[in-house]
Amino acid sequence: MVHVSDLGEDYFNYRRDIMAMVGERSGIRFDMGDSVTVRVVRARFETSRIDLTLVSGGYSGSAEKRERRRHCPIRQNRQKNKKAA
Repeated sequence: MVHVSDLGEDYFNYRRDIMAMVGERSGIRFDMGDSVTVRVVRARFETSRIDLTLVSGGYSGSAEKRERRRHCPIRQNRQKNKKAA
């Protein structure tokens, strides 16, 4: 799991209405189900715990999000299936 303190220098709040973590100052947003890149920091066999740190992910605006979603293969498959039905 990536701890909220590893998301960056900003203070992040969970917004239940949009199911996302949003940075107060930066506006960087992590939506539920977004893809992120992480690095393994440590793995503890005794506790079955894996600690991760964020390498990249999140976005800063709705235009960027729309562009990312437009190229998402899962979304494209859903749209194809919807048209076929």
